[in-house]
Amino acid sequence: MTKVLDIATPFANLPVVPACLHSPAEPAPGLILLSEQLNISPSIEAEADELCQDGFTVLVPDLSEISGQDKIMLYLSCAFEVLEDVVGKCGVGIIGKGIGADYALEFASCKRLLCGVGYLPTNDSIVEKRIEDVSIPFALHLSQSAPQRLLDHCKSLSHVKVYTYPLAKSEDPDTETLLLDQAHKDLAYNRSLSLLKTATRKKYDLSLLWDQHCHFEFEEKDVKKTLETMVDEPYVNHIPTMTGGSGKKALTEFYTHHFIPCNPPSTKITPITRSVTPTRVVDEFIFSFTHTCEMDWMLPGIAPTNKHVEIPMVAIVEFHGDKIACERIYWDQASVLAQLGIIEKIDKVIRGREQADKVVENISSRANKYEEGRGRMKKKHEQVG
Repeated sequence: MTKVLDIATPFANLPVVPACLHSPAEPAPGLILLSEQLNISPSIEAEADELCQDGFTVLVPDLSEISGQDKIMLYLSCAFEVLEDVVGKCGVGIIGKGIGADYALEFASCKRLLCGVGYLPTNDSIVEKRIEDVSIPFALHLSQSAPQRLLDHCKSLSHVKVYTYPLAKSEDPDTETLLLDQAHKDLAYNRSLSLLKTATRKKYDLSLLWDQHCHFEFEEKDVKKTLETMVDEPYVNHIPTMTGGSGKKALTEFYTHHFIPCNPPSTKITPITRSVTPTRVVDEFIFSFTHTCEMDWMLPGIAPTNKHVEIPMVAIVEFHGDKIACERIYWDQASVLAQLGIIEKIDKVIRGREQADKVVENISSRANKYEEGRGRMKKKHEQVG
């Protein structure tokens, strides 16, 4: 839910400024979000929505018409009080971008917050001066070209997480602004989210949520329940075959016609390892089945062979709040095709079921078979010589 609020100061001669409040359905920790221009832009609203999906109440104040550091800090104090009234005991943090990061650091050094994040602050001297006064967990996202002295200083502080990135020029010809590209922007967001969720104790049992999703897919075979575990615009990509979909409509079609009914009754998932962070699950498992039906998502266009397959898989599952936002699934398609007899199993290059056996049993004698080939090649060269 989004609504517009007024931020007023105790001084009658100062104007009231608008702010947008993005609230999830349940009580949640608060975040003050400051944009590069201290305004309310479509991009900062989209980021506020994303943070809201991840379980935060987000207040975006429009301070673009306020001049002077003292006045801006006054409005931030008033915004803090407004947001604190909304979230109660859940607590408040702050995120700033560009010049907003400069003010986030200033504010975090004089106001008790739960945590803070600064993206590409514009003033190195403010960072160096204020970061020591900040006693809360704080993530700093800086350019790789930031002064080494500054990086070393920030990294020496136990409560500060420092990340550096290569920057790209803005596509706007009228600005020299340097920006994170999309891949690094996503990485920075997830790093920030990890700090924010840890500091605010806003954590979900992502392992359990992923298990529920898989239960609906493979055991109940219920498309509706499967999709209810996901955000409004989820993304699924089976990397080797490039099957899946983006968005609820595409994934409804995919799960209904090409995934859930296309897994053989013999399908079995054997867990190997699982790593869980505040924002994602990385799942390693053995996927096994007897190929008794067409499997559009894994073996599109290939008729059943009635052969058995066991293949190691890795799933990277990203969450927004308690909902799955993205799944990327990896496996060795050559091994699958070799086990089905569709392609020739070239020894030492393409492995079959022994891939899965080695993952499960960790049998070292099955490793490094290239050494055998190397020995034969050496003998061949010696004979030729």
